[in-house]
Amino acid sequence: MGWIYALLVIILIGSALGLVYVVCFNKLKENDIRIKEAESIIDESLRNKYDLMMRLDLLLQKYFDKDKPYFKELKELKGQEFTSFTLDRKIEEAALIALKVINDEDNILKEADYINISNDIKKADEKLSAAKSFYNKYTTKYNALVNHFPSSIVAKVIHLEEKRYYDGKNLNDDIYEDFKL
Repeated sequence: MGWIYALLVIILIGSALGLVYVVCFNKLKENDIRIKEAESIIDESLRNKYDLMMRLDLLLQKYFDKDKPYFKELKELKGQEFTSFTLDRKIEEAALIALKVINDEDNILKEADYINISNDIKKADEKLSAAKSFYNKYTTKYNALVNHFPSSIVAKVIHLEEKRYYDGKNLNDDIYEDFKL
């Protein structure tokens, strides 16, 4: 009779551990899926913004100087492998160049093509900003699960590690000077 109670206790403990495992696994996977969803939106928004910047480059060449490649560094990225963060930085650099060129000449501000491109860039920026925020929010939740008991055990069992935030920084390394302007 005692072995039946021991067997029941083992079954109950095993069931409880199994339930904890399943709950932790599902939370980890749910956050991972949301992070991937945000990555997809970020990638789509960056591609869209890149295309808009290329259209703006053509407009600047048409309006100002046909032989001057305004976004040379951005164009050179085509065909290379890089992170979405790198592309985002390069697009922002190109946007600053465009802003400087446009501020020197007010007439382009009245061009319908410029107004359309400018509005499309603003929409892409809003979508990109929201996706970055969404990505970082769920990366924080995911990393907390990876580091806290009992989900940390589940994460180790299924070989999950912390994810980096959108800016590409690893907050757990020894490199403190990883901020650039």
